Amino acid sequence: MDDRRFEALVGELEQRAALDPEAYRWKVMALARAGNCYIGLVLVGLAGATLYTATAPGTVSGLALRLSLMLGLLLWVLIKALWVRLPEPEGREVKAQDAPALFALIADLQQALRTAPVDKVLLTAEFNAAVVQTPRWGALGGPTRTCLMLGLPLMQLLSAEQFKAVLAHEFGHIKRGDGEVSSWIYCQRRRWQQLVEVLEQRESVASLLFKPFFRWFAPFFNAYSFPMARADEYAADAAAARLTTSRVMAQTLTSVCILGRLLEQRFWPAVYRQAETLREPSVAPYAALRGDKGGWIAPGELASSVANAMAEPTGVADTHPSLADRLRALGEEPSLALPEGLCAADELLGVSAGTLTAAFDQHWAERIAEAWTNRFEQSQRARGRLDELRAKCGRAEPLDTEELLDLVYLLENLAEDPDTALGFLRNAQQAEATPPAIAFALGIRLLARGDEAARALIEQAIAEDASLAAEGNRLLAEHYLARGDTASGQPYQERYAKAMQRQREIEYERNNVTLGDHFSPHGISDSALAELRGQLAHVPGLHKAFLVRKETKLSPAQPLYVLAFCVTPFYRLHRPKRAQEVLHEIQARLRFPGETIIVNIEGRNFRFGLKIRWMIGARVK
Repeated sequence: MDDRRFEALVGELEQRAALDPEAYRWKVMALARAGNCYIGLVLVGLAGATLYTATAPGTVSGLALRLSLMLGLLLWVLIKALWVRLPEPEGREVKAQDAPALFALIADLQQALRTAPVDKVLLTAEFNAAVVQTPRWGALGGPTRTCLMLGLPLMQLLSAEQFKAVLAHEFGHIKRGDGEVSSWIYCQRRRWQQLVEVLEQRESVASLLFKPFFRWFAPFFNAYSFPMARADEYAADAAAARLTTSRVMAQTLTSVCILGRLLEQRFWPAVYRQAETLREPSVAPYAALRGDKGGWIAPGELASSVANAMAEPTGVADTHPSLADRLRALGEEPSLALPEGLCAADELLGVSAGTLTAAFDQHWAERIAEAWTNRFEQSQRARGRLDELRAKCGRAEPLDTEELLDLVYLLENLAEDPDTALGFLRNAQQAEATPPAIAFALGIRLLARGDEAARALIEQAIAEDASLAAEGNRLLAEHYLARGDTASGQPYQERYAKAMQRQREIEYERNNVTLGDHFSPHGISDSALAELRGQLAHVPGLHKAFLVRKETKLSPAQPLYVLAFCVTPFYRLHRPKRAQEVLHEIQARLRFPGETIIVNIEGRNFRFGLKIRWMIGARVK
């Protein structure tokens, strides 16, 4: 289901839900049960057919037995395919003896909202909290495991009362009683999404039988239940407000929205920026969050961030309403209050807070050690490159497009001199026949500064280079929609959706080879062909190789090659494992003359060989 159909269906269903909420709720329930019944009917039908063929009178016993065995085997394979093990949530488990205050709060909220018992509490590194319910039997349902996931940074930046509101909201999604239907639909939505993700990774015959249904049903059910899911967010907010106060809930919503963004945009980039000058990290980020009390936030940044967040409308494809809509439903104004005394982590985790924080810092340091070292080394090389480009400018030597964009990036990110970088782009833009990449680079920087000249520059770049359409339209849409200018932003949003759809089509065309594709001679130079043949000669286990060019409809100007290979002579049995080993060798050893798809033309792919083998000049080994 594409974005336009999704939005149209959701809009229609929201109107229906507003006119007759009860009828809409029962239709969503019926659809959810229909999806579950489909799975059950397929399995029951196969089981019945198996039993009938085994016991039906008047049938040839040998044939009936073989047919019964075949149906029984298919039934078993289907059950095995559906009995998927959904991924378990990951995190550091916290037990009652580690944090008695936290578990006492959880027990109080569960009793108040009549929720299912929590089987496990996990502490994570995310600025988030969630209740995850996993069916033990995959698509077949069965008993669920309930896991409560709590982000340590969230606990460090909220007060205990605010964190109570967060937990109450999450438990509100799975409460029993008046909201039980909505809670069940909430869990069904997550379950279908998980099942599609897991089955997409499987290649068994049985999973292929269910994939078409799951691919259709999961997005349709997601859209059909969307208004209920959004209403469930409001209901969970209301439940949290009843168990705390509407004012506390307003503070919590504002803090989670704003602090989450500032962590992503300010705190973590500042931490990782140290890798540009330090070979090893000197900061313990989780300890800093716990003790800094928001000291890393620049003066005045909170107020401007709140204003920007309040101006954002509710996204069409997001079940979470905007901050403004959620506060309006509570009858409250935005209010951001950082913890003045103990944070939720210290108050609810107690003496374990320090130990857990240190453990998270140690794990973070171990996890990022390699990436940190790589960034430090890249930074040193980048500083050398910056010195080289500055020296070239000092000698009044002209820079090509790539060099100019490198200089701009390095001035902004290493020298922290965006004004000088912008000056270079302005000067380049004034020259004749400016490349679209320069106009685009200048446009996005002016857009970030609120300069209306950005619009014309970005549109000019998109007109000259279609590959910039998705990013350019996205930035323009975000710019105008964030300011509440829907009339200006909506056309760019629609163009962005079209550009992304075309980009997906191009990527699919360039990442896949089908029997319906047309191929032509590769057309590479003699020197490039000689180099390729020399590399292929040193690939162990490679028997034959062919190179052709795939004719692409959506991006014909960019060559796309196909390297087809064999690993066994025609008189020997094909060995898929050996073909995979040779594929890895080719990927590791070869430098191709351009973008290339590698495919083994043996076994199930033998028909590709019939199209490619006999092309003149195709064989390269």
